[in-house]
Amino acid sequence: MQRVLYFDILRIVAICAVVLLHTSAGFLDDYNSSPFSYFIGDVYDSLTRWCVPVFVMVSGALLLNTNKQETLADFFKKRTTKVVIPFLIWTFVYILYRHYHDDKVFTFSGTLKDFFDSNIYFHLWFMYMIIGLYLVTPIFKVYVSHAKRENILYFIILWFIASFIPLVNNLFGLNIQYVFETVSGYIGFFILGYYLHHYGLSTTARKLIYLFALISLFITIFGTLFLTIRDTSDFNDVLYDYFRPNTIIVASAVFLFFKHLNLESKRNKIIFLLSNISFGVYLIHPILRDVVYHFIDVESHPLVDIPLVTGLTIVLSFTVVYIMSKVPLLKNIVP
Repeated sequence: MQRVLYFDILRIVAICAVVLLHTSAGFLDDYNSSPFSYFIGDVYDSLTRWCVPVFVMVSGALLLNTNKQETLADFFKKRTTKVVIPFLIWTFVYILYRHYHDDKVFTFSGTLKDFFDSNIYFHLWFMYMIIGLYLVTPIFKVYVSHAKRENILYFIILWFIASFIPLVNNLFGLNIQYVFETVSGYIGFFILGYYLHHYGLSTTARKLIYLFALISLFITIFGTLFLTIRDTSDFNDVLYDYFRPNTIIVASAVFLFFKHLNLESKRNKIIFLLSNISFGVYLIHPILRDVVYHFIDVESHPLVDIPLVTGLTIVLSFTVVYIMSKVPLLKNIVP
């Protein structure tokens, strides 16, 4: 498959958004102690909720590509090298890191439980999720290769409807069962990425998605603030969930925006390089963010310090991962 430039750009933009999300998240725990800091954290965090969905959408667009044929053995061999082995190595790294840096008491049984609970470190949950998607990729590749456009769109519509149910339950104190539970989850983003890449949308449809995305951002920011105040300042994150309609709409808008920027004529080796090491940046950035925290008190001026810490962490992470990618013993753990 020919390299698609906007996929590379989306990876770079998404990993930067991940770092911003993780930097701002620390301000959302206690509204009462500092409402202003909470609101600044809410704004930054709300603006980045699309980051993980976009990562999954790019993976879906690439891996469900029906023009690329490979055996099951070849598919899983490649995924094992690029994902499973780095995942296991970084799991061990973060077991050590949380013991020596976070004073986490090490016990074999406790660590084993944390591993199976995807609780080794806050960002490693992504690895469990993406491995799960890889396991079902061959099945869904058969589905999209034989399904008509309306069949795929039908699945996406069902999945989108399912995203409203937890929101309705939270807002109105209901307990509606997950009628559409079988079509919920990250597989929806996987197929959505394939659909938006493979099929064109009219200009009018794209403009409507952009408009609804702006409205969704407003709802995420101020809706979260409202719900937190409603719940006696106990942080309510129902609108932050990746499977809420507001997040799905924003992620779709970001994906479509970069798809239609017409940048294919502006190929850049630096973009390819940064895209190639973005996965490594995801894996290492919490450690390097802590290094930046050592020098900057992000709680003093959150409006400025959150993007400052984010920017320094991004630059430091890309630099360190690039150096690691040039070292024979280390390059395989920052794929």
